[in-house]
Amino acid sequence: MVLALLTYLLGVQLPTFTINIPLNKQLQALNVDRMDEAMHESARLDFEPRWNQWNLTRTPLACFVSALLILVLFRL
Repeated sequence: MVLALLTYLLGVQLPTFTINIPLNKQLQALNVDRMDEAMHESARLDFEPRWNQWNLTRTPLACFVSALLILVLFRL
């Protein structure tokens, strides 16, 4: 249970709050109606690689936590 909690807090929630949410807010602040194609591409290159990297880290960790909690549930 402790392993699941630590993995969830450090591997899922911490990157969400420190990386993904700030990136989402930067993306939300863009005025896409006033951007040309080059600006769109630049904004995407600034956002997408880092967001995807951390999303690909968080997703397997969240699955691992879910599996651990299912195992704990069946052992009760």
